[in-house]
Amino acid sequence: MLPLTAFLVALSHAVAFAADTVPVTTAPAPDAAALAVMLQNPVADLVSMQFENNFDFGVGLNSGTLYLLNMTAAYPANQKIGNLELSPFGMGGGSVGLPGDFTPPSRFVRMAFYLQNALPQKTTGEAVGTIFHFLNNFDIPPGAAMPPAGNSEKFPNYTSWTVVSDLAKNHYHFKTYGNPNVRVIDLAQALQAAGDKVVTVEMGPQDHESFTPSEVVTVKP
Repeated sequence: MLPLTAFLVALSHAVAFAADTVPVTTAPAPDAAALAVMLQNPVADLVSMQFENNFDFGVGLNSGTLYLLNMTAAYPANQKIGNLELSPFGMGGGSVGLPGDFTPPSRFVRMAFYLQNALPQKTTGEAVGTIFHFLNNFDIPPGAAMPPAGNSEKFPNYTSWTVVSDLAKNHYHFKTYGNPNVRVIDLAQALQAAGDKVVTVEMGPQDHESFTPSEVVTVKP
C-alpha cells in the first residue's frame, strides 16, 4: 500500500480579500418570562464537536507549550441531555467546525484534515485521483472572492487551473477552468521529444467564460 505521495503543486491562484462593513446593532434584552423559557430549553444553541486536545510542555528554547487540536473523521457518538438522547445528523459530524472559507489558512487546515484521514492508496495513479478529489474542495467559483475596492484587480478571484505532479512516474496532471477533464503529460517523453528546443504546451481554456460541453451519453435499447 502506498501513502498519498502525489505532490501538490498548487491549490489555486492567490486569494483576494474583501473587506465588508457590518453595522452593529444592539438587541433588546429579553423580559423575565422569555428568559425563563430559554433557560428551560436543554438543547438551545447546542453544538457537539469531536475534538481531541493534546498538550506538549517544554517545547522549544523557551520551554513553551504546544497545543494541538485534532478533528476526526469518526462517526460522532450520541449525546444525552437529561432524558433526551440526540443522534448525529449523519456521517461527517466529526468535521463540524472545519473552516470552509477561501482564505489560504482555512484551505490549508482543510487539506491537513483530508490528508490526515486519507485511506491508503494502492498505486500512484489512485493517489493522484484522490488528490484531485481533495482539490475539488478548494475550487473558487467566480463571484465568491471579490477584490478589495480601489484595487487595480477588477474581476473576482477564481481557480483557473489545478495541477498535481506524480513524482514516482514524472507525470504532470492538470485541468483548467474551461476544461475540467484531467490531462497528463509524461515529462520523460516530453523532454525526449523537445530535444534541445523550448516547447510549450497549451493547457486549455482558463477564462471564466469558457467551458467544455458535457459529453453526450447515448442510451441504447
